[in-house]
Amino acid sequence: LSMSLSDRRAFLLGLAALPLAGCAFQPAYGTNGRAEALRNRIRVAEPDDRNGFDFVAQMERRLGRADVPVYELRYAISTNEERLAVTRQEITTGYNLLGRVDFTVVDLRTGRLATQGTINNFATYSATANTVATRAAEDDARLRLMVMLADDITTRLIATAGRWAT
Repeated sequence: LSMSLSDRRAFLLGLAALPLAGCAFQPAYGTNGRAEALRNRIRVAEPDDRNGFDFVAQMERRLGRADVPVYELRYAISTNEERLAVTRQEITTGYNLLGRVDFTVVDLRTGRLATQGTINNFATYSATANTVATRAAEDDARLRLMVMLADDITTRLIATAGRWAT
């Protein structure tokens, strides 16, 4: 028996789909997926600093901007910097920028807490003798950290939306 290449591909794709058919797999962004229950329905609290601005911008890129919100995401961002690499002469050549976001999602229809959590992540950057280059590297690390924190929260919200989003 010989199978053509297209027959083999169809056969293998069919085999790959079998485990998913039995586990009630549903793509998060598919029709009626968990992410769709959140899209354009969460208002993110207004930022009050640069970190907050970058964080909110990424949240809105991921979840959309709610014109008529059902939920509000409230957050508190904290960052801390620690020396990562130090020479024998005690010159710091790298930093870890640690970030934490404590967040709550409130159902605006009822005023009740829908979900809450804490997300932690970090970004690193190098320090050089050039102050301008070091500042640019730090700014870039802060932006990357806010994007990572927002993405982590989005992932958590999508993963848990089946328990709290209606």
